Amino acid sequence: MTSEKHFTIVGCGKAGDGLHRFSVSGTVTFRGKPIEEGKLVLMPNSKEAGAGPTQVIMIANGQFDGESTPGKKRVEFYASWPNGKRITWEDGRQVPDS
Repeated sequence: MTSEKHFTIVGCGKAGDGLHRFSVSGTVTFRGKPIEEGKLVLMPNSKEAGAGPTQVIMIANGQFDGESTPGKKRVEFYASWPNGKRITWEDGRQVPDS
């Protein structure tokens, strides 16, 4: 999947675990259109001391807004969308495939 990613880091804060957090927000598109819904997963580099936990930020209407700990991250996007195909169930019903 090809996607555009824009990250903005502004400010910082703390959660109950004592780790510093930074605001992370942006836009995710696929083929020039916003991804309707999905999730962004930020996984810390396990070799970094104090890299913090994996964080999941939901994507809605192409936008995401959440928090992350400092440091290098592996970024994964998960999303699905209609592909125009239909699935036929054993009882003959047809439903959209996504």
